[in-house]
Amino acid sequence: MKPSDNLRRVHDIEAKFPVETWEINGIHIWPLIRFELKKYFFNRDHPDNLQGKTRKTSYYTQSCLNYLSGSLKHAYVSLLDSSHTASIKEQAQVVFLTYSVHKGLVKNKWFDRYCDPFVECFRDQGISTLMLESELSAYIYRIPRFSDSIYIQQQIDLIRARNLFSKKRPVDEKVCYFDTFLNYVLSSDMNDFSISLNTLRHQIGILLDFAAYFKKILAAIKPKIAFIADYYSSLESLGFVIACRQSNIQCADIQHGTVGAFHLAYSGWTKIPETGYELLPHIFWCWSKKDADEISKWSREYPNGPVAFIGGNLWLNLWLDPKNQFVAYYDTLILNTKNNHANLKYILYTADTYFGLPEWLTDVMRSTSDSLFWWVRMHPSQLEQKGVIKKLLQDRKVANFDIDLASDLPMPALLRHTDVHVTATSSSIKEAALFSVPSVFTHPDAFEHHQQEVSSGMALNACTFEALITAIQTQLTKKHDLHAQNRSFEDNQAILKRFWDTLDLKPKVV
Repeated sequence: MKPSDNLRRVHDIEAKFPVETWEINGIHIWPLIRFELKKYFFNRDHPDNLQGKTRKTSYYTQSCLNYLSGSLKHAYVSLLDSSHTASIKEQAQVVFLTYSVHKGLVKNKWFDRYCDPFVECFRDQGISTLMLESELSAYIYRIPRFSDSIYIQQQIDLIRARNLFSKKRPVDEKVCYFDTFLNYVLSSDMNDFSISLNTLRHQIGILLDFAAYFKKILAAIKPKIAFIADYYSSLESLGFVIACRQSNIQCADIQHGTVGAFHLAYSGWTKIPETGYELLPHIFWCWSKKDADEISKWSREYPNGPVAFIGGNLWLNLWLDPKNQFVAYYDTLILNTKNNHANLKYILYTADTYFGLPEWLTDVMRSTSDSLFWWVRMHPSQLEQKGVIKKLLQDRKVANFDIDLASDLPMPALLRHTDVHVTATSSSIKEAALFSVPSVFTHPDAFEHHQQEVSSGMALNACTFEALITAIQTQLTKKHDLHAQNRSFEDNQAILKRFWDTLDLKPKVV
């Protein structure tokens, strides 16, 4: 089914049932169910996705299995990179919760592409910050860090482990018509969707423990505002949002990908309680007016709905500034490597988290060896699979590619020298457009997620060998026409000043 069909199913449920009244221990649970539906729809509509195949144990069980080995690794990297370990004992005016997977190498240091641009601006303004860094239970530490941070994965896994073996807690719940909702779902084409009150009670227990942990940190550092990238991706993220709300601290989610009209975490909320959902941030930091409009469509209908702020992508802004320290360094490095294939056009293929390299696409790569060179960029969360993909390409007799440079260098540095961008559904389509690089997407889901780029011609759909060859040629012609366009940008410092002024959040400069 299409993403729009899935959103309609959710709206149908919201119309039929009082979802905004369902509470367990003071937390409205409908957002949790929405996020579970999001996962369910994706796995149902993409049965061959990589994540569904590779995850063989539950997230909670994996956290327990990782804890002992992770403790040793944590101690080792903390000692090795001790100069970049922050302290909770010092107060900070701005706090961030982020994940190591958001980081990429920039001049031999690991740079968080969502949070570090904020940290740099605040540092220049004399505003103190603290970054809390989680590992998503993988314990793949990326050092040396560009900015100081505190690793918190040990505490996260310990809380999860305790909840696996803890006794049942007292439950105060309001779940009128919840059984009717379950019966309705089971009688529909979603009859394999699994959710229960026991599961939700367990999740709320973990959420509240996470919230208590983060509240202690917030009480110690006394921030003015908190930022989080990817607020809905894990229970600890949601626990952080709850902690901010319970501590009367504004919490802003930094856009990390496509918002669109059909994203169940960002779009089309039709029922919100009068006091608002505890699991939604106060502010959504959006990349564009279109993204902000998708949120404002529903949030402005509610007095306690979130605020959508158009702040742009601070990470990409760095690469649109010709005076930035990174630009000249990477321009020189990439141009030197391109001299080896000076007569070829460069295609950047960005791998999605959930999709591999279909054989027909590698056939296209092999058949274009005399005209195209392919940068194959792994998703940051799957860098450890780089060797596997490289061997797959070599086994399929593809020679006109590079995966090491393409995965290790910052993506904006590559986009500055890319002729056409190819992906399955990735939000990199939007990032490519900012650099006047036209895209081709190879999975039909992208059509609804990237309607603006499709309607402008910046993105074309091509899901077969012949269609992709034709689409790349079309976009190469378009790239030539776009080459002379100048992209304006707003200075990051000016954006943050506008943010404080708009929301009346003016931290004291020290």
